[in-house]
Amino acid sequence: MKCAECLAVLGMDDAARNKNKKVLKNVTNRDAYFVIVNERRNWPMKRVFRMAAICMLLCGLVLPLSVHAKEANAQIMSKMTNISTYSTELSISSDGIASASGFVNGKSGVTSTYVKVTLQKSVSGKWVDVESWETSSDTRSASVAETYQVSRGTYRVTMICSADGETKAATSAERTY
Repeated sequence: MKCAECLAVLGMDDAARNKNKKVLKNVTNRDAYFVIVNERRNWPMKRVFRMAAICMLLCGLVLPLSVHAKEANAQIMSKMTNISTYSTELSISSDGIASASGFVNGKSGVTSTYVKVTLQKSVSGKWVDVESWETSSDTRSASVAETYQVSRGTYRVTMICSADGETKAATSAERTY
C-alpha cells in the first residue's frame, strides 16, 4: 500500500469503518486504522504537483540575475548624437610610471572634438587632482596619452570629452602603486 493512498483515522468506530470502501484486514487496534479512501485517492498527487509548481515559480522569481561587465570603466552607452565611442584608461608600471589616456571618436560629419584627462589620487577618502592634460581637434577624433611619475597610493583617471557640443564623462578603474 502506498502512503499517498492511506489515511490514518484515529478512534474509528464500526460505522465509520463500514462507510469506507476498503479497510485493512485483521486490524484490532481501534486507536489507528490505515484506510484506503477511494474518494480521495488522487488528492495527494494533485497537492504535490500544485506545491511543486508554486515552488518552481517562487524559485524563478527569487533567483538573482547577474550582470557582467568587462571592466570597471565599462560605459552604458545612451543614444549619442555626435559621439561614436569614448573611453579612458589608467595603468601604473612597477616603477611608478602612470600612463593615462582618453579618447573620443565622433560620428560621420563631426567637425570638432575635445578631450581632457585628469589623473587623481585618493587622499583620506577624497579624490584630489594631481595632473591634467587636454587637447582639441578640428577632426572627428581626439586623444590624450600621457605619463606621470606617481608616489605610493591609489589613483584613477577622469575624462571629459565632447564632439560638436555633445559632452560625456568617464572614469577609469582604480589602480594602486
